[in-house]
Amino acid sequence: SLRRRQRQMCIRDSLIFCGDAAGHVMPITGGGIHSSLLAGREAGRVLAKALRRDALDARSLSDFLYNYHRVYGRYLLRGLKARYIADHLTDRDLHDLITIVRAEDLVRAASGRGLTPIILRLLSKPRLFLKLLYLYLVT
Repeated sequence: SLRRRQRQMCIRDSLIFCGDAAGHVMPITGGGIHSSLLAGREAGRVLAKALRRDALDARSLSDFLYNYHRVYGRYLLRGLKARYIADHLTDRDLHDLITIVRAEDLVRAASGRGLTPIILRLLSKPRLFLKLLYLYLVT
């Protein structure tokens, strides 16, 4: 799963990766300053706590992921899903998508604010709708 891959990328014994090194960038836009700063702040908190307990194993540092994802993770995961889906669309699929979905609907969906307008428009293209649904479910 995407969450498991992110966990494997971020934490090792005595180490927490943040920012570009951990994939803390918005998958659609490539932006990541804000998410990287949040990750760095949270990594510092978790590492300070772990140092006080003298417990720097990966399991002890896993609080980082919980705390980070609680604040920012769902946006990253949604962006990763959107990018995965876009990477698996054909030119015809993209043409159909651009024809029936408004740009503001895509921006809204990519930022995690809802898919309802897109779903309603996609119902006019059942083949594309089912393909997108399948891609969404397999990520």
